[in-house]
Amino acid sequence: MIVPTDTPTPKKPRRRKTAAPEVALRALHFLCGVRQNPPAQVALARFGYTQAEHDLGCKLLMDVCGHGQALASGAAQPSDADAAKAIEELDARTAALLSRAEAAVRRVSAEVADVLFGGAAGADAAARMTSFLERVDAVAARATQGTGGNGAETKALAVLAERGIDAAERRRLAALVTRTRPGAAPTPSAAVAPTDGAAAAIGALAAWLGDWSATARAELPPRLARRIGVKSMRPRTARPAKTASTPAASEDAPRAAVAVP
Repeated sequence: MIVPTDTPTPKKPRRRKTAAPEVALRALHFLCGVRQNPPAQVALARFGYTQAEHDLGCKLLMDVCGHGQALASGAAQPSDADAAKAIEELDARTAALLSRAEAAVRRVSAEVADVLFGGAAGADAAARMTSFLERVDAVAARATQGTGGNGAETKALAVLAERGIDAAERRRLAALVTRTRPGAAPTPSAAVAPTDGAAAAIGALAAWLGDWSATARAELPPRLARRIGVKSMRPRTARPAKTASTPAASEDAPRAAVAVP
């Protein structure tokens, strides 16, 4: 009688969380490798790697590195003179910026325009700008989470970015509003990148890098793939087998006599 034995079920390997420095270094290796290797550019171009894709990778890398975001340790308290300059800039730009932004968004969706610009937000420019930035951040958060309705909010954000009011510009405007309050410490949201935003940036860069690394791994020759930091899946070209050669004579072996004329 054969007694069945219990075979232990193999455990699935845990998926290790990818840290920002690791993703950034791998992406930097890939981007610089492609940039410095025309053969890699030509090979990847056959699969859709365009200049726009390369620029997108660079942008995602800069987002992970915190490009345009204020550092907490270096944020100084605004002085009265600095506050006066910030107020002057806001007074000169807020009305025109909000007017053209509303016109652009209303072409895409009147409903989203009402959400972003509807209602009186305050008499002074700083209050109006603060209200606008808070509303745009709320719309951006919903769009990132996929709860932005029928996609109108995502289109509205894209239109704002095309008009120069992208995430980096909104951070600059938020810092400008903070400077209008002399002696006030910078808010945590202005000094440090939000955790959710940092995680989203890492995820976007990791997804982009995973996409093109998989393409390079499957399609590029091993030597070319290694130059851009990718281990190729293609087999190496077999080298010709070495022919058997007569082994060299050992120093201890007797040497043939040489006839001397």
